[in-house]
Amino acid sequence: MGISEDTEKKPTPPPGSDTPLARHVASLIRFRGGPLTLAEFMHEAMTHPKHGYYTQGDVFGSKGDFITSPEVSQMMGELMGIWALCAWQQAGQPKKFRLVEIGPGRGTMMADLLRATSTFREFVNALTVHLVEVSKPMRRLQWTMLRCQTLREHFGDAAGPNADTEDVGISFVSGATVHWHADLDEVPDGPSVILAHELLDALPAHRFMKTERGWREVLVDVLDHNVEGESSCALRFVLAPGETPASRLLLPSRLKGLDPEKVAELGAIEVSAKAMAYSQKIAMRVEQQGGAALLIDYGKDGPHESSLKAIKDHKFVDALHAPGKTDLSVDVDFSAVRQAVEEQGAGSDNKTMLHGPVTQASFLYSLGIRTRLESLLQHASEEQKESLLTGFKRLVDNAEHGGMGDKYMAVAITRMNAPTPIAFEEAATVMSE
Repeated sequence: MGISEDTEKKPTPPPGSDTPLARHVASLIRFRGGPLTLAEFMHEAMTHPKHGYYTQGDVFGSKGDFITSPEVSQMMGELMGIWALCAWQQAGQPKKFRLVEIGPGRGTMMADLLRATSTFREFVNALTVHLVEVSKPMRRLQWTMLRCQTLREHFGDAAGPNADTEDVGISFVSGATVHWHADLDEVPDGPSVILAHELLDALPAHRFMKTERGWREVLVDVLDHNVEGESSCALRFVLAPGETPASRLLLPSRLKGLDPEKVAELGAIEVSAKAMAYSQKIAMRVEQQGGAALLIDYGKDGPHESSLKAIKDHKFVDALHAPGKTDLSVDVDFSAVRQAVEEQGAGSDNKTMLHGPVTQASFLYSLGIRTRLESLLQHASEEQKESLLTGFKRLVDNAEHGGMGDKYMAVAITRMNAPTPIAFEEAATVMSE
């Protein structure tokens, strides 16, 4: 990430930087008379209602820009179903509960989860599915993946009011009722099992660099001077000349949660206020309503100095390349998630805690992925066997062997007085020693 401290220097902008979103950001910077924070830029680039990356259609799978674990193998969704079933049992098997997925992508994981648990009728009859999704194109993909019908199509004239809306449907995968919401706050009250796969990495983050003048925030500015090969909306990274609201308020709060020796070693740090706030929102729901949450993402149990990445057509590109047409993300700092969860509900009888992180490989092995693989292989064709084995290795192998097993981490949120969730028992033992 090339960063200039001198606003007069003109670094060469990355190729392909002239996009509708880049022009929007440039106009925004000029209108407000100053640069955006990295978090503000990421928010615009990913969620702008017209030009944002996630609002333009299907970005998942082999034809999109990146592949998530549920798209790699059906076993991911199936084992998430086992975890959800066990979490429901540990919560006392409530007669009614909400199965919530935040950021469900194409709906692949939920479809595999519902199919895998469809024979556990007591579980299926107790649940209603709630998908938190803001993108209308993605909602349509999820509707199709879950094989949904409107209430009128399913119940006929007995369907009642709002029978034709596609904000609620009946899934033919398991017969469950599926609701769509724009935010977790819209999900009705009640015990919940909340799932989120690759949610936190997509949330905006601030970045700060340690300089001789103290910590300075990294900002996104526009190049106004037209030179050959340069667009009027070309963007660049710069350092704030002085304090910003985030460096004055957010940064000190985060640094307090870290060991002073670790802080002394840092030359830079990323802090996602959105990820911490969303973690607290999830923890608050578990605290107040009961249940459990499971979050899986790539990251580590500690701060990152510079993990911002941009992906286009399955390749890494410059972070300012084609804004609005590339996927921007940062690695998750799970120690910040823990700090946020522990700060939530202090003094409450139902205070929540964070379990983990454990690696995705450890998580899946604990849930029996090897046994599931062996079962599937018994009834598979040669082509299917190859696909199953490839998917299995991708899910559990280390990054050096082309896998996701050690890069992706899982954490769970429960009330402190609740049983340790399945697949996190070993982590609980280590923490108690």
